Amino acid sequence: MLALACNKKDEEPADEAPSLSTNPVSNVSGTNATMGGNISNKGSSDVYTRGVCCSLNANPTYNDNASEADRSGLGTYSVTVTGLQANTNYNCRAYAFNNEGVGYGII
Repeated sequence: MLALACNKKDEEPADEAPSLSTNPVSNVSGTNATMGGNISNKGSSDVYTRGVCCSLNANPTYNDNASEADRSGLGTYSVTVTGLQANTNYNCRAYAFNNEGVGYGII
């Protein structure tokens, strides 16, 4: 007699940063602009900070001229970025933090 036993190992959920998109820039005025993002998935923990970041570099991070939105959580948000140089092209994208890390929207 042959007996086989299978033990299915429980899979742990992967740690995931938030998923989001970057919304178009609007209300450009001198050295200020309004922009934001849309958080479609919080990842594996709640979003506690969200905002936008801008830089002359191709892939800005929250360490670059970042402006934080006034609330956390899912959905659409916007923020006014200040301190930009007039007549200068910036790369900007949305970001969101949860306990697992930071997610960025596509530029």
